[in-house]
Amino acid sequence: QPALKALEKDLLERAKLAGVEAGLRAAWEAEPKAGETAQGFDPWRRARVTQIAVAWVLSVVFVRTLEDRGFIDPRIAGSDEGRLAAARDRETAFVQITPFLGPREYLLAVFRELSQLPGAREVFDVRHNPVWVLAPSGPGARTLLDFLQQIDAATGAPVFTIPGSDTHFL
Repeated sequence: QPALKALEKDLLERAKLAGVEAGLRAAWEAEPKAGETAQGFDPWRRARVTQIAVAWVLSVVFVRTLEDRGFIDPRIAGSDEGRLAAARDRETAFVQITPFLGPREYLLAVFRELSQLPGAREVFDVRHNPVWVLAPSGPGARTLLDFLQQIDAATGAPVFTIPGSDTHFL
């Protein structure tokens, strides 16, 4: 919940930027014509931002699930210190190769890469996943990554893991 609330706040601020707001307003104007909403723009925008924030959280949880199950090499955090270090190294290499990009672009690159895998294609498809509609700020994406990379001081293990082999919750 804290990660979602922080991300939602970040996205709402970005949704108020002139170019972003214009795009959202165009989408909102089309919905009443199609009979899809009767909400005013501000409540519609807030609901849309919430939907997008949830999509971001679910997308990174999906990546973490793939990491924790060993289906992919770590990209976000991994299920232990070694895998977390590998994920951080991957992000560091991305930033070294593209120093003008940051954590937001890194996460989008991870999603785009995973969209090429048969099991993740529709999860990250631009037609199905709202993460492509609005991305958080660089600091907002960093906060999300930091949340997923937290280490429990007592155990030395990542705080956020998805144990077990059952993936039905996805």
